[in-house]
Amino acid sequence: MSNFIIQFIGFVAWLFLVASYWRKKVNDVLILQVISCILFAIHYYLLGAMSGLYIVLFEAIRDFIYYKSDNDLKLFYCSLPIYVLIAVFCFNGIASVLPSLASLIDGFSLTGKKKFVVVGGILSYLVWIVYDFFCHSYVGMVTNFILVCSNILVLIKSFFEQKKVN
Repeated sequence: MSNFIIQFIGFVAWLFLVASYWRKKVNDVLILQVISCILFAIHYYLLGAMSGLYIVLFEAIRDFIYYKSDNDLKLFYCSLPIYVLIAVFCFNGIASVLPSLASLIDGFSLTGKKKFVVVGGILSYLVWIVYDFFCHSYVGMVTNFILVCSNILVLIKSFFEQKKVN
């Protein structure tokens, strides 16, 4: 398949992800992230990046369960063995562990309030940038950098909104 098409699929996945972080309700964030995860899974599969593929598939399931759950923190702790299994199963050098690390950060941040989710997103996307470099997901590197910037803007906006209230 053409590299252009593979990168385009990643770009569309990113669009859903960006839209998710501008939503006010955590459940709206999660629904858009499930769609994004499915598209990113296709993207990583076509790149042959198996650890990225398995993590984003797991994230789609995890995010859907978070959406349906009232106890996200308990679900996060129950999912820890899955992160380890994916990291071990897909191990092909240190870079192959990065998706598990990024998803751990993201999964834990989804157990908190919106600001916590945004900060976790920043950290998670920084790790994904490194992974994308190793697996040649060029659109992933650029889009994750933009997501980091976008999440920083969300934090700044909420800071100023909070100052107005006080």
